[in-house]
Amino acid sequence: MRVMFLGTGAAEEWPAVFCQCANCRRARNAGGRNVRTKSSTLVNNDLKISARAEELVERLKPKNVEVAYDGLTIEL
Repeated sequence: MRVMFLGTGAAEEWPAVFCQCANCRRARNAGGRNVRTKSSTLVNNDLKISARAEELVERLKPKNVEVAYDGLTIEL
């Protein structure tokens, strides 16, 4: 089995879009390996597994909860 990590920056990427905290600014300034895309993995070049923020929201919809994501509140 061959496993390749395509992204390692969590569901919202790293640094987070529009985030101005010290850690995100430092990662943007350093660039290179400090900028990470959304988490995803490729298995045997034919199965892609990804963790997108949108998937989390979709999974929570039936439970009628509020989800706070990047400063936005989404009522489900």
